[in-house]
Amino acid sequence: MGLDLGFGEHERSTGQIAEDMIFHNGKIITVDDHGFNSQVGTIAQAMQVQDGKIVQLGANAEILALAGPDTQVMDLKGRMVLPGFILTHEHAWFALASLLQQRTHLP
Repeated sequence: MGLDLGFGEHERSTGQIAEDMIFHNGKIITVDDHGFNSQVGTIAQAMQVQDGKIVQLGANAEILALAGPDTQVMDLKGRMVLPGFILTHEHAWFALASLLQQRTHLP
């Protein structure tokens, strides 16, 4: 997969996040369905993250079996995860207006 979770180089170098992490017992929604429909794509129970990138999605048992001695394991306790969001704050209307302005060359 190789989806970047946005962990910065500072966090990796200072040890604030583990290089190998497993999140399990959750609802991980990938939003990987590119169709214009109501399907959200893959929904997995667990994911493995290495160096800030998602490398594996699957069932709890499958992903937990990948844990090594230095793997940080986090129980999501049924919580939902939407990986891959880069922007932390965006107003959709302003983003759309900006896009339309660029495409139509309006002042």
